[in-house]
Amino acid sequence: GRASSTGIVEDLTWQSWGGPTATGTGTAAYAAPGQPLAAATRERATVVAADPGTCAGRPAYRTLTWYFPQHGEIPGAHTPLPVCGD
Repeated sequence: GRASSTGIVEDLTWQSWGGPTATGTGTAAYAAPGQPLAAATRERATVVAADPGTCAGRPAYRTLTWYFPQHGEIPGAHTPLPVCGD
């Protein structure tokens, strides 16, 4: 099957937390437009957590997305991933 996710963001550092969204930086796989994910490189990404609510009864942001401003990407360049199991 074809992977629908670009992988997990690693080495996350949050600059803001507690508002409607949380913003931070991390390392994620970047594949240039038209390139297969197998060609992706690990690069710094801006990470945005959103949709505050509850996850298993605890306060949590329920979606996570990231983008690569150094490649001209803007917020919303990628579909947010659900991070809540319930």
